[in-house]
Amino acid sequence: MKKIIITPLFLFLMIGMVIGQEDINKYTQVDLQIKDKWIRSNDVDEIAEEITADYDDEDQKVRAIFVWITENIEYSLDIKDDRKRNRSKRRIKTRDPEEKAELELELKNDDLKTALKARGAIEADYSYMFIRMCEAAEIEAGEIKGYLRRSERKVGKMPRRADHKWNWAKINGKKYLFDTMLASGKVARNKETKQIEFVKKFNDIYFMTPPEIMVLNHYPEKEEYQLLDEAVSKETF
Repeated sequence: MKKIIITPLFLFLMIGMVIGQEDINKYTQVDLQIKDKWIRSNDVDEIAEEITADYDDEDQKVRAIFVWITENIEYSLDIKDDRKRNRSKRRIKTRDPEEKAELELELKNDDLKTALKARGAIEADYSYMFIRMCEAAEIEAGEIKGYLRRSERKVGKMPRRADHKWNWAKINGKKYLFDTMLASGKVARNKETKQIEFVKKFNDIYFMTPPEIMVLNHYPEKEEYQLLDEAVSKETF
């Protein structure tokens, strides 16, 4: 008899399938409307207002935003490479805190405009796009910076520095977790061409993900963003 090995990532995926099935009927109408909605604008506020206009409930508005991003934005290796090449030009050199914050915000907004025009993004763009759209829909949201475990072989091995960004949003007074980048697909090697490419595949687990599930492969720099009653330590992660 073959043994089934249960790993954190395997458990994460299995639970995700169950959670996805529970919510599928609740958001079916929203999903279908958003997937069929074609929007010409590349303005983040205009897009957010148009895709949330038909909904009154906060969770439906966030669902519309989440689905629109995952349906219309693809992870772009070209954008990632371009930013690496221009890293020195993008560096904020001022030491003045207020000026630095202003220049960083300007850079994020420029990146967001590029992402919406190209319909392509990297982690930071996905995260910021989600925040800006939620804000346009008058929903409080924020960014979480931390570590992403991409393989069960990495259990117990923390990267040297934070390498991922995801989000929280407050719906009806309670914070929930989201990751629009991972929900839109994954980066993988094409078996035929041997090239690294983005494979588009919607993953519903990353919508309003329960904290105890998200922490299986997401570890925030600030423990408070685990949204758990008892935080998981880095050693356990």
